[in-house]
Amino acid sequence: MPVRHSVPAFLAALAVMLVYLTSKALLAGDFWFHGIARWELLFRPFPDWGSGAALYGALLPAKWLGTRTAMHAIGFLATVIIALCLRAYRLPAYFACEAALIETIDAVWLSRGQALGWAPPASSGAMLVSVGWVVALLATAWVFAAQSDSPARATPTAAIPPRQSAAGRWIDRHFVIVCYVVTLAYAGMKLLFAYWWWFDSTGFWMAAFRPFPDWGTGSALFGAILPARWIGTRNLAYGLFLLFGLWLAVRRGEPRMLAILLLQGALIEGFDGLWLANGKFNWLWTGQNTDFYMRGGFLWVPDLLLVGIYMMTRPVGRRA
Repeated sequence: MPVRHSVPAFLAALAVMLVYLTSKALLAGDFWFHGIARWELLFRPFPDWGSGAALYGALLPAKWLGTRTAMHAIGFLATVIIALCLRAYRLPAYFACEAALIETIDAVWLSRGQALGWAPPASSGAMLVSVGWVVALLATAWVFAAQSDSPARATPTAAIPPRQSAAGRWIDRHFVIVCYVVTLAYAGMKLLFAYWWWFDSTGFWMAAFRPFPDWGTGSALFGAILPARWIGTRNLAYGLFLLFGLWLAVRRGEPRMLAILLLQGALIEGFDGLWLANGKFNWLWTGQNTDFYMRGGFLWVPDLLLVGIYMMTRPVGRRA
């Protein structure tokens, strides 16, 4: 029996996924509730964190990083549950590849920072941890991707669904196109935001976050905008895998990955909007475009929920 199909390999891969999910859940909690302590491990701290509105505006990037980390972990966990319940083992394999991409780019940014002279004490350790996770996640994806080819875990034959009404057939034929258009629009927005976070970091930062009094140059500037680069990395990976999920739904008749990604996006946008609303109404922090991004996040939530739930209910194997 090939190693990929062995029970020890499968259990080891499952353990890697669960440990990774746990670590990311803890990391999200640190970003949300211990922002300063987590921030100062890798990023350039503010010369004066301040209090009240000023402190909240400075920590908003940490809140957003925590949100993206938590929602990716939730989406990953959902695929693991689906894999164990429905034998759709390729889904967590895909999410493991997305996580490996994020860890790879994080390590590249940390390495780039060291080359420029930005090397806080935790930088080398974090870079090694990211590289280790890349290897472990890719090995896990390799093992899980093989399980769907195993005869022992073949998916049972699905029951024949009841005949749809004319209205049901019309909705099914046309609404799925709306879902694909929403996915393309949302993925395009995420990829555009990734570009802005990477290449217009200070300008995009000031749209909602508290800017540094002096951004500096060289290593100081890199350390200050490194959180923006990490937010951009997560937007890039998410946008690319949304497009991949769309391809799976259209060409392979596998809508579940796209559904999970869309529902994950609804949670991200909802939490982003809540963090901005909390800052505006409870802490009196308002950035240059707080209202725009807060309302935009809340407007995306029902759209993504609607199309995500619809895609989750589409039968597997039905192509567009």
